[in-house]
Amino acid sequence: MLASGGLVKQEYNVAGCFLGSAWKPRFEDSMETFRPSTRLMRRIPVFLSHCKEDTEKNEENAESLEDSGFKDVHLDVYEGDKYMNPESLAKALKWFEEQEKE
Repeated sequence: MLASGGLVKQEYNVAGCFLGSAWKPRFEDSMETFRPSTRLMRRIPVFLSHCKEDTEKNEENAESLEDSGFKDVHLDVYEGDKYMNPESLAKALKWFEEQEKE
C-alpha cells in the first residue's frame, strides 16, 4: 500500500491493491510520502481479504476507504486462519482485471 503512492507518482498504472490483513489501510502515509495525484490514488481498486473472525474490523476498513474517496472497494471474507488466502488472491486478480475493463 505504501508503494502505491510512489508508483502513481511515477505514472505507473496501478491495477489494484490487495490487502490481506485486518490492519488499517494506510494510504494516507503513501500519499504524504510520495505526494501523488489524489484523484489518481482514489481510482485504485482496493480488495480487502480477511478471515471471518475479523469481519467487523474489515467492514470498518472498507467504510473508511470509501469515506476517504476510494471508489472501488471490495471485501472478501473467508473461513480459516489469518493468512494470505490463495483463493481470495485469485478473486482479487480477476476483480482487478474486470475493473480495468470498465
